[in-house]
Amino acid sequence: MSDTIDLGEIPPDDETRDAFLLAAGQPPKARAPEGFRGVAALWAWDRDMLVGQGVVLELHRRAVARPRLAPADWPHPVGLVELLCVIPEYRESGLEERLLRALLHRFRIRVPCRDALIWVGEARVPVLLSTLDALGPDLRDRLLR
Repeated sequence: MSDTIDLGEIPPDDETRDAFLLAAGQPPKARAPEGFRGVAALWAWDRDMLVGQGVVLELHRRAVARPRLAPADWPHPVGLVELLCVIPEYRESGLEERLLRALLHRFRIRVPCRDALIWVGEARVPVLLSTLDALGPDLRDRLLR
C-alpha cells in the first residue's frame, strides 16, 4: 500500500480536504495558532485519493506563548506539528511517521537550525530535532535518502 503513496506540497481543493478531515476524524482548521507561522504542509496521496496530511509551524521568538513552550534560555527554534492525520485504512502503513519525518526535514531546511524543540500533535509531545536525526532517516521515504 505505501509504495503508491506520494507526498506533496500542493494543497487539495477545499472539498477534498474537508472530506478527508472528516474521514480522518479531525475538525477543520483554517488558521495557525497565534504566534506561529507556517513552514511546510504536506499532503499524502494514494494515486488520486487524499490519505494523509500534516503541517509544521514555527513559533515567533517574541510570541507570548514562548515562555510556556520552551525554557527561558532555549536558544533554538520552537515548532509545532499540527493536523498530522491519516485515514484509518492507512494508520498501520507507517504513513504518519513518514509525514512527520518529511515535515521535520523541511523545518530543518526552511528554518536553518541545528536543533529545535518541536511539539507534535494533539498530545503536544516534545521532540528534539537532534534526537530524531540520531535515529536516522526512515529508509522507506525516498525524500530523506
